[in-house]
Amino acid sequence: MPLFDVFKRKKNVGKIFIGSTVGIPPSFDMRNIAMGIQKTVVMRVICGGCEKEWKDAIVPNQETTVTCPHCGGKNKVTLHAKVFFVK
Repeated sequence: MPLFDVFKRKKNVGKIFIGSTVGIPPSFDMRNIAMGIQKTVVMRVICGGCEKEWKDAIVPNQETTVTCPHCGGKNKVTLHAKVFFVK
C-alpha cells in the first residue's frame, strides 16, 4: 500500500468558497480591538462547500481567508462589525 493512501484525502483542496460566521462577536474582544490590544476575534465559521462548522480567528471589517479542517476548501469570510470605544 503506498504511503499517500494512508492519509485521508480532502475533496475540496484548492477550491474557494464564500463562508459565513455564526453569532455575534464577544463585546470584550470588540473592546480590545477598538483599544488596539488585539486584531482578531474567534468566531464560529460555516464552510461554503461542506457546511461543516468550526472556530477560527477572523479580522473584523476585512475579508479573511480560512481553510476548512474538514474538506480543505478555502473560505472567504467577512465579519461586518462596528468597532468603537467610548471613554
